[in-house]
Amino acid sequence: MSITSTQRRVVVLLPRCTPAYTDDRLLGAACGLANTSGQPLDVIELCSPDTAPTPLVMASASTWWHATHPALSQPISDSLVKAGLQALAASGLLAGSTPLLVLIPPGPQGCEVAARLATHLGASALGGCSSISLAGERVIAQRAGWGGRVEMTLHSDERVCVATLRSAGIAQDTPIAREKPCLRTLALDGSAPPAFEITPVAHTDALPPLEGASIVVSGGRGMQGKEGFDLLRTIAELLGASLGGSLPTVDAGWVPVSRQIGQSGKFVSPRLYLAVGISGTPQHLAGIGPDTPIVALNKDPCAPIFKVAQAGVVGDWQEMLPLLVRELKAAR
Repeated sequence: MSITSTQRRVVVLLPRCTPAYTDDRLLGAACGLANTSGQPLDVIELCSPDTAPTPLVMASASTWWHATHPALSQPISDSLVKAGLQALAASGLLAGSTPLLVLIPPGPQGCEVAARLATHLGASALGGCSSISLAGERVIAQRAGWGGRVEMTLHSDERVCVATLRSAGIAQDTPIAREKPCLRTLALDGSAPPAFEITPVAHTDALPPLEGASIVVSGGRGMQGKEGFDLLRTIAELLGASLGGSLPTVDAGWVPVSRQIGQSGKFVSPRLYLAVGISGTPQHLAGIGPDTPIVALNKDPCAPIFKVAQAGVVGDWQEMLPLLVRELKAAR
């Protein structure tokens, strides 16, 4: 990922009310951007009043804003948006004419918060970006579509731009001095929403979730029913893999919606994706990382899945999968 800048001031909104937002790689990328631009970096740490400041030693001149709000006792989007807007205003960063680039850690909630903040601020919502650069006051952002198979380039001259950013950190081509940020506090006001009543539900699925799985075994319409998915589940258990399915299999009730992969389901980027009975529509492929090796099994030699698969087998799953189960058990 490359990030360059000339004029814009970089602001990172860093919610600390949930571990999902503790993305230090984003801070590293923001430091790289600030160093390149010559602008100071502002990190706004959003947390509840009983949370102590946790400033990190940064690789650029920076200000660490410890912003507390009573509504942040619960990690919900409404609270984060409310506190974020108040913190940006109270810090004075919205005053004047300096253009801003507001970065928020990635993830489903991060994308929601970024879009809602942009709406309230009348800002440009850039969405989930893989790369950001600046040309003067213009923001140039790259973001992926269709599971990374299409890359879009967005341009914006708005004074405030908001984006989430996936980052692998800053480049280490030259030595970077580490600096202790200037710590400032912001006590934001406002009442907290009523607490949610939470009822724990026992987890009945022994297989790992799709999120973060290194191997995914997935089935499509060609599996013909739950019997086929029982076999896929056995293979997933033997491999220590997660189980997925296409939209038609979810509609048929063969797999739960929590295991749907595709444009309207979840996005996965495992080290190996085993696709059985999946034709390979663009809607399904949009849920698979572009660098993920795909091994496909389909009885139709003309199935589109073979055009993107690194390895493919033309055959009937009813004949092939029992052989795979036998070999996996033998390997154990």
